[in-house]
Amino acid sequence: MRRFIFCIILVIFTILLVGCGVSQTWKDKSNWPPDGLYFMQWDSYHGYFTDEDPYIQLSLVHVRSKSKVPPLQSTESYVLLSDQGEIVAESSNISPGTKGKQYTLYTLGLNLPKLSAGKYVINQLQIVESKQQKVTSPIGRWVIEVREGDKPKELSLGKTTLSSGIFDWYLAELINDSNNEVVIKKLDYQLEYNSHETVLKTFKDFNMQTRSDDKPFLSPDETKTFLFEFTNAQQPPKFVSLRPFLSYEIGDQLKFIALPTAIYSHVAKSDEEIKQLITELLNSNK
Repeated sequence: MRRFIFCIILVIFTILLVGCGVSQTWKDKSNWPPDGLYFMQWDSYHGYFTDEDPYIQLSLVHVRSKSKVPPLQSTESYVLLSDQGEIVAESSNISPGTKGKQYTLYTLGLNLPKLSAGKYVINQLQIVESKQQKVTSPIGRWVIEVREGDKPKELSLGKTTLSSGIFDWYLAELINDSNNEVVIKKLDYQLEYNSHETVLKTFKDFNMQTRSDDKPFLSPDETKTFLFEFTNAQQPPKFVSLRPFLSYEIGDQLKFIALPTAIYSHVAKSDEEIKQLITELLNSNK
């Protein structure tokens, strides 16, 4: 159910957003770039346990001033290139979004195989076509961290952040299902961007209408909403996909729970903004 909601959210955002990963070759800025696929560049972290199946979604724009054929029709496999070697996606799905005169927006979902414990830093996607032609595109920086362990029994999730226009906070409703006090420690993740601090606030409800005590404690059977606010952010990335671990203590044990994915995406409101965003991203990759 959470994966379904996540897919819907990302499809909505992909209607208005686009990133890319090829060199700028056009001179007239009033024109679109050459026909082809342009991938959004993410700064992302996804945390999983070894019994979970990693899943990521990429966003791309198909510029098609001439060809109207949908992209990726002849693709045989998708290979993520990481610092630990190749990761072949077990399955994939591509969903179209809004169509403009010169482009169509898509989301590409990739189901990864179960991975051994460790950290995998992914920067590129290799698309293997039916004629064994390979096209490699940068997709930003994706850190997939896999840890030993199981989903906790003493701490469960209510509602959580699913999306936001900027990298501003992570909101999670937590429920203490144990007979002991739980002490919430911190969000545990690794982005390339780290120019921010995190301030904890608590609320009695997920809509943040009633402020709580701002203390990191959960009494037995208590439900509380924790707001991890990202402050003093300086030039945060425009596209972040965050699936953090949350560390907590119960008794004298330090434990972790993997939280659902939250998407932070800049919203481009016009074709001109999309083209400008493409230009900025391409220039940053030179």
